Formats: sequence, C-alpha cells, structure tokens
Amino acid sequence: MDFFKDQERARTNSKLLVVLFIVAVCMIIASIYLLFLVAFAYESGNYWHPKLLFWVSAGTLLLVSSGSLYKISQLTTGGGSAVAEAMGARLVQRETTDLLEQRLLNVVDEMAIASGISVPKVYVMDDETAINAFAAGSRPSEAVVAVTRGCLEQLSRDELQGVIGHEFSHIFNGDMRLNLRLMGILHGILIIALIGRVMMRVRTVRSRNNDARAQIALISFGLALFIIGYIGIFFGNLIKSAVSRQREFLADAAAVQFTRNPHGIAGALKKIAGIDATLLKTPNAEQASHMFFGQAVAGFMATHPPIQERIARIDPAFRALQKSTAQTASTTSAHPAAAGFAITPEAIRDSIGVVDQAHIDYAQQLIAQLPENIETALHSPQQAAQVIYALLIVHESDPQAVLLATLGNQQSDTIKHTLAHLPWLKQCSRTLWLPLVELALPAMRELSLTEREQVLKQTEALVRADGKVSLFEFALLAIMEYQLDSKKNHRSSGKQLSVRAIQADMNLLLSLLAHVGKKNRQQIEQAFAAATALAPLDGAWQLLEPKNINLKLLATILNRLNTLKYSFKAKLIQACTAAILSNGEVALVEAELLRAIGARLECPVPPLLVGQSL
Repeated sequence: MDFFKDQERARTNSKLLVVLFIVAVCMIIASIYLLFLVAFAYESGNYWHPKLLFWVSAGTLLLVSSGSLYKISQLTTGGGSAVAEAMGARLVQRETTDLLEQRLLNVVDEMAIASGISVPKVYVMDDETAINAFAAGSRPSEAVVAVTRGCLEQLSRDELQGVIGHEFSHIFNGDMRLNLRLMGILHGILIIALIGRVMMRVRTVRSRNNDARAQIALISFGLALFIIGYIGIFFGNLIKSAVSRQREFLADAAAVQFTRNPHGIAGALKKIAGIDATLLKTPNAEQASHMFFGQAVAGFMATHPPIQERIARIDPAFRALQKSTAQTASTTSAHPAAAGFAITPEAIRDSIGVVDQAHIDYAQQLIAQLPENIETALHSPQQAAQVIYALLIVHESDPQAVLLATLGNQQSDTIKHTLAHLPWLKQCSRTLWLPLVELALPAMRELSLTEREQVLKQTEALVRADGKVSLFEFALLAIMEYQLDSKKNHRSSGKQLSVRAIQADMNLLLSLLAHVGKKNRQQIEQAFAAATALAPLDGAWQLLEPKNINLKLLATILNRLNTLKYSFKAKLIQACTAAILSNGEVALVEAELLRAIGARLECPVPPLLVGQSL
C-alpha cells in the first residue's frame, strides 16, 4: 500500500471518470437525437439535421452537466457529512453516554492517533440493523466514518476494529474522492431518466386535435427518455461495480495489515455472510452503494465481491504479511512507535497511510493514561478548548493572570476549569501534548462557526501572550487552524507556482528543520545537506539562519506546497525526515513539527520514535 501513489491514482481515475462521463453523454445525445427523428417523423433516409443535433446536444449537455456539477459541488462543500446525512446517519456526539458509541469513538480515536490522520467525525445509522459502514469525504482531513446500528450491536471490539481499519484504508488510498465524483456523474445522467419519469406521469394534455393522442405521445416520449437515462445509469453502475469490487479486496488486506489480526475483519465478514446481512433500508443507499463495507442494495449487479471470496483472500495475505514482518523485525529495534521498519526517510515516507499494530498499541496506551476529568473535557465541545488553553499556559509563572488578560473576567468558569487541568499536565509526559490536541479537535468541530472562530482567536492570543511562538505552539496552531477554520482556503489559489517560488518555500522549510533539535553547527549543516540531497528539486540551496526564518510564513508556505502533486509531496516528506534523522535521534519538537507539516500537506505522519538513538 503506497499512500502517495494511491492518491495520484485516485486523481487519474477521476480524470478517467470524466472521459467515461463524456462518452456516456455522447451516447445519450445520439439516442435522444434518434428519438426526435422518430418522434417528428423525418423523411426516411434523411437522418442528418444539424440544427436539431445542435439543440439536442446543447440541451442534454446543459441538463447533465448542471446536474453533475451541482451534485459534485454539494458533496464537495458538505464533505462526508453531506453523504452521511443523506444516508440518514446521525453524528455521534463526543459526550455520548451510549457504551456502544463510546467503544466506537475509542476505536476510531486509536486508529487516528496511530495513523497520524485527523480524527474523523463519526456517524451512526440508527435505523439500520444490518452490518455495514462507509467512509466519505473530499480529502483525508475532512473524512467521516459511518456505521450502522447493527455494526455496534452485533460486532465484537476486534471485529469493529477490523471494519474501521477497512474504512480507514479507503481514506488513505484516495477512494473517497473517486466515490464523490462517481456519485456526481451518476446524478447528472439520472436527470434524463427523472425527466422521462415526470413526462410518463402526466395526466392531462390539452390539444386542439386529440387530447388522448397527445397524452399517449408524451407518455411514450417520456418512456423513451426514461429508458435512455437508465441505459446511462446501467453503464455507470458497471463502472461503479468494477471500481468498488477491486478496492474492497485492497481495503480488506489493508485492514489485516493495520491490525495484524485477520480474525477481526474475517469475523465481521462471516457475520454478514447471510444474504441480507448488509442490505440497507434507506432509499438513498443506491447512490452510495459503492462506498459501503458490504453490499448495500439488492440487485443483479453486485458492487462488492462475494463474501466467501473476501474471507478466502484474508488468511493468505496475512500469512505473507506476517512472514515479511517477522523478517523485518529481526533487524530493527522494538519501539511502540517504530516497530517493524528501519527508521529511514524512505521508511517514514512508506509508513504514511499505513497503520501498524504497534501504532495502535501506542495509541491505546496513550488514551489509557488520561485521567477521567481530562477525558471528559476532551469529549465535550464546550470544555475541549480548556485543555488546549491549559497546554499553552502550563509553564507560565502566573497562569491565572495570563488567562484573565486574554479571556477576560466574563469567562470565569473557563478560567477555573482550565487552571484545574494544570496539575496533571505539569506531571504528565510531554509526548502526550500534541495527541491531546488531536483528541480535542473532534469535539471542537461540533461547535458553531462563531464559537470555533472564538476558540481560534483565544488560542492565538494565548500563543502570543509572551511575545514569541514556540515550535510546539506553531504545530498546535497549524493543526487547529486547518481543522477548525472552515472559511479559510487552506489550499492556495489555483495560480501556478514557479519553480523558483517552490524552491524558495522549500529552502525556508528545510532550513528550519535543519536547526530544530540540533546541538551544534556541524549537525545543522549536515541536516541541511541531507535534506537538500533528497529534495524534489535541484538548485542552489542556502542554509538560512534562524533570524531569517519567518515562522509566520510557514503555514502559508505549506498551503502553497499542498497544491503540488502527491509524488512531489512524497519526496518533500523524505527530505524533511532526512533533516530530522541526520544526527541519529529524534527530538520531541522535531516529531511534533513533522506531524504538523504532514497534516498541512494532507500526508498523515504516524507517531515517530522520540529520544532514542537510531
């Protein structure tokens, strides 16, 4: 599994869908053109009427393109949440008291921390007793995961973890973007069929000559349009089935790879082996059938491979993976965040989009260390920000005075609860701080836009309260702004970047990483040389001094670099990692900074090993 190649492949497949869409529309235009020829009884043998072809083409293109663009825009704007709500799913509040929902949130949190991805929103389809699930979103940082009530009630924790691992694979390998495009294209073609259906339902048509004949003609014309539209839908479903069936096999294998437990997903698959075990009641399931974990709707054209075949493929894939892992583990040191691969820039790059069981163990241990009051606060939209505020004042000599100066007397309760978190934060491991931010974000995303803006404003004020911005504070702000500020376009404008501008941006970024965590000038220069040697561009590199590195520009720089191809970003991540690893160890601030860089580049970096020689 290669995160960067999968993302590029998804973009390529999206372009292929556009080509297939054009072919389908051309076929529809030709069919409607012939229909008009028959309807208006053109002379036999005279089938060329340019003016008719023009108006048929223009009308069809307008209808189909408008329908597709509208749907794609709606899905892109609403993201995975729009798809989940269309399926009748309900957002699981972080403060839920339902034990099954708490278990679900816990599994999703573990998987997110282990992989470095933003913790996705979680939805439950309450009315669905079948076992099914899906992931949706326009990009990994905006993904949602939805499961049926049947998943919660009928699956064990290991089985649920296998299903969630399967859905995380869809997040990593670019399937979500492809799925949204496919939904939009099918919606545009469906409009032709819907128009035909409306015409078929007509009851009265006024005509001076013969009302009955006019009504029959209109209904017949509508029937023909309905058939033409559904021929397009048929071929669209063929594409949907072909794409979905192959990706399901890959997602099953990835779930085994993530959890190192084939019995989890195999157990879930065995429980849905019954003929109706995954079929859904919602009438909207058809349009998103290719997104689900299992077959969501009945029909002769299956969107998923047979359950028995999926189960049969899991054990061989797992045995091969175990053999490979055992060979690799014998040559590397064991560590919760790095077991199973050598710590090199290439290995870190390859670990993106892959969840290791050791990473999951690390996440479980981390969550288990949280005291009840912290865990409760992280699950509350109103209290999660208080944990963030506490992180920013934990080392202040007079934290209460800083809070009063920043928040004001009107927020006495917020100040009180923030100060209450300080004793534990002062004695807990510093490695927990950034994961606390990531765990707080899902609850804060439940706030209104105005409330999120207020949280970001107060967070930035606390960051700048002492007149400087530490690298941890930069990482915290970079991740929070990316997740909470929906009004900001975190991707730079579509303007093409020059090679010179890209190199200047990378020069600043790699200079910063060369300085961070290094003990002397020699290490700094070695780090910069190691990074530029792996940089995706050749050029005259110049190591900038700290006074010439504007940290305020870094977020903007990352936004610009995020517009580049994933193949470029893969090499950039390797270059960044080379700067960090050059002195043979990883400082905590380096690991945090790399996680923030990965988040802004939409390349989730899993936990790195910290404070251990390589």
